[in-house]
Amino acid sequence: LSAADQQRLATQLAGLTGLSAEVWLRAGLKIPTDEFTKRVIAAQGNEAGMYDSRYALPLAGSAGDPVADDPAMTQYVPGFIAAFHDMLRTDLKVTLSEPYAAIAFGYAFNWDYTHRGVPDAQTFAADLATSMRRTPKLRVLVCSGYYDLVTSPASAEHAITSGGLPTDRVTYRNYESGHMLYLGGTSGKFADDVRAFITAGAK
Repeated sequence: LSAADQQRLATQLAGLTGLSAEVWLRAGLKIPTDEFTKRVIAAQGNEAGMYDSRYALPLAGSAGDPVADDPAMTQYVPGFIAAFHDMLRTDLKVTLSEPYAAIAFGYAFNWDYTHRGVPDAQTFAADLATSMRRTPKLRVLVCSGYYDLVTSPASAEHAITSGGLPTDRVTYRNYESGHMLYLGGTSGKFADDVRAFITAGAK
């Protein structure tokens, strides 16, 4: 890009994000999301949540864990774990020899993501496109939260579009929520949309 185009885009990005045009220019107009969340409200000494950008925690004191130190997940996870342990002990009468881990990264990092059966597929959206070709009645519901910076509505739509899925069989629903659409004031609308999607497919 010409210097003038870079400056124009940096100015637009500054208006959209709150980070200065100079910051965007120094970064080559590209700032990774995890770095963005640490910069966007750094002037207040805070970091925004990746999983729900409405949450914030102080920048200082983070151990760097992408989930355990995320401002949103620190609010979500303790309640999940407490409720699960209570259900195990009280309702199911189960005793665990080790504590329950809400998110065990060991499994995710060791997962085999190799594409099988679809040799030319470069993405999982392309895999899904192949499945939809083979199964004409297969439909897809894509639900996203506006405040989710991990799996944003825009990235979901881009993946679906670039993957070549039949757009007439893909439904998008976006919510005033973060990564967990079943939390907070959007849970009812999310549940209604899922029920409507399933009911329409059964007809």
